[in-house]
Amino acid sequence: MQREGSSPWRGLLGAWAAALLYCLALPLVGAGAAHAQSSNRITGIEVRGNQRTEAEQVLLVITSTKGQPIDRETIAKDVKKLFGLGLYEDIRVEAEQSEDGYRLIFIIKERPAVASVEVEGEDEIKEKEILEAIDISENSVFTEQKLEDARRRVLKLYEEEGYFIADVEVKREFDSSRNQVSLRFVISENAEVQVRRVEFVGNEVYSDEELRNVTGILTKERNWLSWIGSDGKYREELFKQDMLVWTFFYHDHGYLEVEFGDPIIELSRDRKELFITVPVTEGPQFTIGEVNVRGDLLWPAEEILEPVETKPGTIFSRSKIIADADKIANRYADESYAFANVTPIPRTYEKDGQHLVDLDVVIDKGNKFKVGRIIIVGNVKTRDNVIRREMRLAEGEDYNRTKLEKSKQRITRLGFFEAVNYSPERIPGSYDHVNIKIEVTERPTGSINVGAGFSSLDQFFAQAQISQANLFGRGHRMELQAQVGGRLQSFSFSFTNPRVMDSYWALGFSVFALRRQDVNFDREQHGGSVSIGYELSELWEPLEDVSAGLALGVTRIRIRDQSFAALSTPPGTINPDTLTTSLTLSISHDTRNDRIEPTRGMYHAASVEFAENLFDLSRDTNDFLRYSLKGNYYYELPLNFVLVGKWNYGLLDRRERSDPLVQERFFGGGPNNLRGFNARSVGPYQNNSGQLFLLGGDKEFYSAVELLISTPWTDKVNLRPVVFFDAGDVYGDNEHLFSSILLDAGVGLRWRSPLGPIRFEFGWPLNNNYEHTGRTSVNGPVFQFLIGQLN
Repeated sequence: MQREGSSPWRGLLGAWAAALLYCLALPLVGAGAAHAQSSNRITGIEVRGNQRTEAEQVLLVITSTKGQPIDRETIAKDVKKLFGLGLYEDIRVEAEQSEDGYRLIFIIKERPAVASVEVEGEDEIKEKEILEAIDISENSVFTEQKLEDARRRVLKLYEEEGYFIADVEVKREFDSSRNQVSLRFVISENAEVQVRRVEFVGNEVYSDEELRNVTGILTKERNWLSWIGSDGKYREELFKQDMLVWTFFYHDHGYLEVEFGDPIIELSRDRKELFITVPVTEGPQFTIGEVNVRGDLLWPAEEILEPVETKPGTIFSRSKIIADADKIANRYADESYAFANVTPIPRTYEKDGQHLVDLDVVIDKGNKFKVGRIIIVGNVKTRDNVIRREMRLAEGEDYNRTKLEKSKQRITRLGFFEAVNYSPERIPGSYDHVNIKIEVTERPTGSINVGAGFSSLDQFFAQAQISQANLFGRGHRMELQAQVGGRLQSFSFSFTNPRVMDSYWALGFSVFALRRQDVNFDREQHGGSVSIGYELSELWEPLEDVSAGLALGVTRIRIRDQSFAALSTPPGTINPDTLTTSLTLSISHDTRNDRIEPTRGMYHAASVEFAENLFDLSRDTNDFLRYSLKGNYYYELPLNFVLVGKWNYGLLDRRERSDPLVQERFFGGGPNNLRGFNARSVGPYQNNSGQLFLLGGDKEFYSAVELLISTPWTDKVNLRPVVFFDAGDVYGDNEHLFSSILLDAGVGLRWRSPLGPIRFEFGWPLNNNYEHTGRTSVNGPVFQFLIGQLN
């Protein structure tokens, strides 16, 4: 846009012009003064033309005063001072002669005031940010220079966001009666410029491709997925961060003298694409010479340096040096030196053609500290005691960083918080006590889901679920679920207090009712259970992550399809109405970082269920032993990917009963098992006169490998794409474990929705076993849907 208005010299020229005009007229005044010396004085000073400026403000600035002799130099300086205020567009000085002297009249023309500032056409950048860049407030003095500077700042703001062909036009509306101007910034954003190529000049050790793919680089070249994510977008501030990342990358590989020049940014002819060239001078690679430690040594130097990775002869690595310093500081922190300072000091030199770095590690241990107060912030819903009872460090104890880190892990593992952080804070005036600040960011822990669907197994169904993992902020778990469908009707309610009265005891109960039409028999079940649990760390510290539990369950089972009685396998007849009373002993080891959405750690569990006529009841009871083993493993990968491994083994011992116990046998398939097969459709089948009967098995094995994928566009909406591979089967009485293996693979989505966790998965069977699937061929895919569970 062509700039309007005068140059920046306008005010200065105006000042000198006014002074010159006055000086030309001054000889007349001088002649009168020679004629009458007594009348060569200022009799008064008047200000005219001012609208917003008070006359007193002008009089306070000028030096000329009533009663002093009139002086041309003084008046010229006064005019210059007034112009220097930036408030006036024009200033004239007139002198009215009288018998007593001269009356000075300062005639001023004020610059317009800004009545309003508006923005039009903005879309990609918020109006608030644009107004901050304009930086012209209402009622401020208007100048063309201010306006041009504001326009340039807005263009710069758009360039920083990747809009290099944006245009800004400023429209003015003058109100001469009020001497005001209204400003309207009309913005044409045009298309966002895409980064077509990022190149490097001068790099020899690392290729352009390697540098473009360095972890942490935010500026990516345009690709076919750019319309979904942020690839291809240019942001000046982000590119400055990228320059720091590249510098750190070189430092991390021993190139301490690397230098990056200013990037050269070029637009394509059509101004739609951006080409960035980064000059780089890599310099020599440095190797570690000597590593020494000095200062406050609590242990021999060799012992302090033993766990560090930075050794003589290794390539200099800044990240390793930082990590090594943290290791040493953490060891001191475990001895209550909360603010121990470990400073690595590098010294570079050249010897025999080698570029070396000697490292001096200076330790200042500071004072020992005890824990003063534990301050918890950020918990809006969760009560303080729910967090405090997970602490492994109490007020008044010696400060210990390992215990603090373990406390953080336990609090995070609750699954109630997006983030958990801690920091020691000095207490003013205290040299031996430190407060511990625990800062948490809560996340939704409850869900309300109502839905309907159709599956080949359950046909049409409707379901509702209410669950809360942090009921009333007390850490209690509650779940209420109901489902109605063509083949399944169910209801269940459960409640667990994991820390009764903040102790290590857990107490829970559940009730349920179920009616299911399985592949070839119908069953009804209703019952409940009471359970207790205990964290074994209270008994022995090495059992920190181990818990044991005992549950008493009572279930009534009715089998309504008597066609099973005609089958030769399993032997015997089915009792249509039985009762199961059982005790289940379980033990688990849990190091997962989050129980709802884990990304690292492992979970192991083992249980034995003993079912017998525990209460000496007169009715028929089911007698059996059920053994279960399972393990889940979570590994964090680069790019926030997570690798998950799972396995599960189950064994049913019918204790020589003739009843096949079809209601207790194992059936494979479904969202938590072989996902390429329908729920409860996998197991030994028997062909009876051309009709297939699913018998179920007394042994099962299941394993899975999953890859949870992270992308910028899915992370924003709490979605996790997943690919998986399953292997396993269910085995009959006379079959050996692993005598056959069914395989499937698939893809899915894990969604932490505002209403709770939801899983969607499609599984394709990769092989078939007619005797275990009832299928004559491999079919697929099978859709699996699960509410309330992410893993």
